[in-house]
Amino acid sequence: MFYSIGPGWPYAARARASGLSKAENPPYTISDFYSIYPQFSTEAAQEALPEAVLEMYIAIANSICKADQWGETWAYAMGLLVAHFATLHMQGAVPATATPAQIAASGSVQGVASSKSVGSVSVSYDVGTLLQGLDEWGAFRLTRYGMQYATLAGAIGMAGMLV
Repeated sequence: MFYSIGPGWPYAARARASGLSKAENPPYTISDFYSIYPQFSTEAAQEALPEAVLEMYIAIANSICKADQWGETWAYAMGLLVAHFATLHMQGAVPATATPAQIAASGSVQGVASSKSVGSVSVSYDVGTLLQGLDEWGAFRLTRYGMQYATLAGAIGMAGMLV
């Protein structure tokens, strides 16, 4: 009797239980992103975040965030993901005239300021706080957009999708 479901039914059941989806998303464009997050559409932001890079982040978000699972919140979740990746990209952006040392420094992780001094100007950063929990939500903890996405994903039961 189970054979009437088809010989591939165990694999289909496993895929459905995993929360992963192969369904196609509706189109999501740069203008959709800019309508939710206009701060990324300024001339200065576009200089640090070329459209080609933004298109790449939209493609990545499209593969992570599936409309059939997020329902009415899909466009917002897509925006959060793209804003998260765009923010990380912009944190490392340097002008085209940057020196090799500046380029290398732009890729380093900057932690939370843990102490400051005024005389002889000194600032200490705590990177350990950022690295805690990387096994759970990883780099999503590094931006407010990522934290909002992770919070929503957990609230609607999508947390397992990002493993």
